[in-house]
Amino acid sequence: MAVVLILISVVGGVYISDVNALNELQVSVHSVDLPDIKLTYCVLYFVVNVSNPSIRDVSGVSAEFTVNVSGVMVGTGNVPEIAVLAESYKHQTVSVRVYYSDVASAVIETIKGGGFDVEINGLMYGKVLFGFVTVSEKINSSYSGA
Repeated sequence: MAVVLILISVVGGVYISDVNALNELQVSVHSVDLPDIKLTYCVLYFVVNVSNPSIRDVSGVSAEFTVNVSGVMVGTGNVPEIAVLAESYKHQTVSVRVYYSDVASAVIETIKGGGFDVEINGLMYGKVLFGFVTVSEKINSSYSGA
């Protein structure tokens, strides 16, 4: 019986520590670039920074989010599964193709002219308890190109 209690305590402690480390992750948009303007679409490239200030490594981190330019949703993006070591960070380049037919002409001109704001909203996922359980956390970050 004592062995079962010790096992439950260890597993519970690992779970709580893993979830706390995931909750401490910080997601931010680091930079935005618009090098690819075509006739019917443009491609936004931006760098998402995932920072882990905790003393535990976090594995299996991924994210799915919507991308808003100047308050208008222009597409979706994701960060594929990565591991973020304790007290470190990872930069991930994300590209979003924006089709002009999907957004208002005012937003298109804002994008082409530069100086626009980018905001991401979505969910970040992480694997805890030795990778057996996936938990999610809401993310929201913005970048001002003004």
